[in-house]
Amino acid sequence: MDERAAVANSLTAELLAALAPLSVHRYRFGLRVVSGTLRLGEFKGSALRGTLLRRLHSLYCVQPFVRRPLACLPCQQAARCPIAFLVDTSADVLAVSGARGDELPRPYAIEPPLDGRLTYEAEALFEFGVTLFGRANLLLPYLVGAVNDFADRLGMGHEGERGLLVLETVWAEQPLSRQRLAVWGAESSAVAGVERGQLAGLQAGMSVAAMMAGLPERAERVTLLFRTPLTLKAGGRVWREPPPFALLLQRLLERVAGLLQVLGDRPLALPFADVLAAAAAVRLLTPADDPLPARWQDVERYSSTHQQRLAIGGLIGHLHYAGELGPLLPWLALGQWLHVGKAAVQGNGSYRLAAVAL
Repeated sequence: MDERAAVANSLTAELLAALAPLSVHRYRFGLRVVSGTLRLGEFKGSALRGTLLRRLHSLYCVQPFVRRPLACLPCQQAARCPIAFLVDTSADVLAVSGARGDELPRPYAIEPPLDGRLTYEAEALFEFGVTLFGRANLLLPYLVGAVNDFADRLGMGHEGERGLLVLETVWAEQPLSRQRLAVWGAESSAVAGVERGQLAGLQAGMSVAAMMAGLPERAERVTLLFRTPLTLKAGGRVWREPPPFALLLQRLLERVAGLLQVLGDRPLALPFADVLAAAAAVRLLTPADDPLPARWQDVERYSSTHQQRLAIGGLIGHLHYAGELGPLLPWLALGQWLHVGKAAVQGNGSYRLAAVAL
């Protein structure tokens, strides 16, 4: 390992401690369609985020007469309001100095269903996930209340009809094992015989150190499987082709830095320059035998603000990279839970480490 790569392998105990606010807490929400038909566009994450924000504001905003829609200024309570922490992460609202940009990442990410369905008839179960980061986990009751109030407000409707939804169950999900325990709803009584420590462990989430555990020290090739559209913009254009590794990692580090500004209590100087210098030496591969190469996929979302469907898109499928990747694996492992690129909070840029070659 050369000196440049060695510097990039900087997830020391001190840095792990600084990254601790990025603990991951995953929840699954199960809603039953009790009447009518739930109709959704291909980009379900946008509808879920929009409905969630509107219900949070409607139920919990204490001064709705002084705010703009989905914004929390000039409300004097914004800096202390838990709803503002979820829905409006502008630097002014959070009173964050030295922010990279006017608006910081929201401390959660939606995990939309990937079943390909656009309609859910009566009696169908509709599931989606929400990952909360760090202290945002304390606000789970607000999210449950908002989702419990979805009723007939989710979906596009058809000839005036919308499916009526009832929240049945909320599960805490261990990020790695996917083990579930019901924490809300009728099924939650099933945890009565479960040791309190096991339930607490699920709800406590996963630390950054746990995310890094077991990663190999050396890797010469990685394959990332993007399950939702990856949209990256650089040099004044959107990358419709597989991006260079350095660009992908830069956007991921920017997201990490922004979330730490939202969640942390002290500024953190991430080793941007050193990590990106090592990333610049990583090559993009395009194997001819790849059964699922990354390709641009156009999708649409409905904008309630503009009252029309908007075209969006991103890369779906495999991205292959080769080089001295061992020191960079911890950042890629972390990104699996954070997402990367535009619309990450809505569920875009979700990937997993599909393969690691030593």
